[in-house]
Amino acid sequence: MRLDSDQFSQALAACRELAGRSWFIQNGVIHIPTRLDNRTVSTPLAGLSKDARHYLHQAFQTLRPWRKGPFQIDHLAIQANWRSDVKFRRLRRILSELFSESETPTGSNCLQGLRVCDIGANNGYFLFALSDLAPQRLIGLDPTLEFYQAFRLLQALAQLWSVEFLPAGYQALRHFPLYFDLHICMGLYYHLTDPLHLLRSLHASLRKGGRLILEGLCLPPTDDDQSALALVPRGRYLGMRGVWQVPDQQVLINWLTRSGFGRIQVHEWISPVDCIPEQTRTHWGDLPGLAEGLDPHRPGLTMEGYPAAGRIWISAVRG
Repeated sequence: MRLDSDQFSQALAACRELAGRSWFIQNGVIHIPTRLDNRTVSTPLAGLSKDARHYLHQAFQTLRPWRKGPFQIDHLAIQANWRSDVKFRRLRRILSELFSESETPTGSNCLQGLRVCDIGANNGYFLFALSDLAPQRLIGLDPTLEFYQAFRLLQALAQLWSVEFLPAGYQALRHFPLYFDLHICMGLYYHLTDPLHLLRSLHASLRKGGRLILEGLCLPPTDDDQSALALVPRGRYLGMRGVWQVPDQQVLINWLTRSGFGRIQVHEWISPVDCIPEQTRTHWGDLPGLAEGLDPHRPGLTMEGYPAAGRIWISAVRG
């Protein structure tokens, strides 16, 4: 749920009482705000006024459900609907594979000097995580107001001013022709009626040689390398509204090719069963978990009777 203007202003004012505090990532959990004192993690929110604490905690409660996380804020351990720390470990591994020593420094600075865009940034979990890899410029796009509000509060607490969040959809990429070195687009294409328009927009806003990392639902692999099939559900899929088409691997490759991409590489396909621990119903992320969308007696099928998709990680390069 989004905050009204008064709630949002009061929560931002509370955040300003914490100006200058630091944040860090530990085992995939983003701690905001925290300080390290003799190797002990302590949280300074206790120093806030009573009203400020009230406004801040009320704001985080109002912004439920939290889809991406985890975050640790004061005593609030925000376990979101998605275990984004698990997904980021996969993303981090792919980044290490793609950006070798010949392209950019290795280690924690593997994005150094790069212009990076996270399309569908949600509350900014991945913006925080990616900022730790030292990109030159990092922008998140998401048109949903409550996600923007959540990011603004987190950003104000963490004082992470080097990251930008535009409350807009992927269509805003038209303002960045031939600009980005890397696009990261996760969990989006199957929610669009025209995924090719998304891919062409991503292509047009990458510089020559720029890379795209794409992640999302994908039908299980088959023995037929030439099959190219997409499932178009009549209504819901995995219990979700707004799923328009679920491609197989070859369809995704064809979409990318026809959008102008080359050097396409499939990094990983994760089965539905293996994805279950990544998406669960929690107090802070009170949305259905993946297991609730699967047929309990036939795990290879969705609750609607369709073939259950896993998730694919695929990358491509603008020529």
